[in-house]
Amino acid sequence: MQYRKTRRAASIEPLEDRTLLSVSLLKDINTIGVGSNPASFATLNGNLLFSATDAAHGRELWRSDGTAAGTQLMGDLNPGSASSNPQALTNIGGTAYFAADPGNGMGIWKTALFPG
Repeated sequence: MQYRKTRRAASIEPLEDRTLLSVSLLKDINTIGVGSNPASFATLNGNLLFSATDAAHGRELWRSDGTAAGTQLMGDLNPGSASSNPQALTNIGGTAYFAADPGNGMGIWKTALFPG
């Protein structure tokens, strides 16, 4: 049995149109430490709420409107570098509920307004 090789003419296929993702750091929250480790995300009134760590406040509640200037600490529930460790953020009817420890034990907190 004999096999015969056949040659095909080379062809060029068009590439599909693709948009590459662009990723950039919104804001460096923990400029002294290794990282801010953002977590526990929830949305509230068009803003993102999350917990993050910085050297001055520890792990506290933050918000962002998607800009560096609009990414701010919401409050220091456990003053100083101690952490309140906010977690389980949930938006119910325009109010954000979360668990946090202001230094005297874990409790349920809520916020509907942002600092100016």
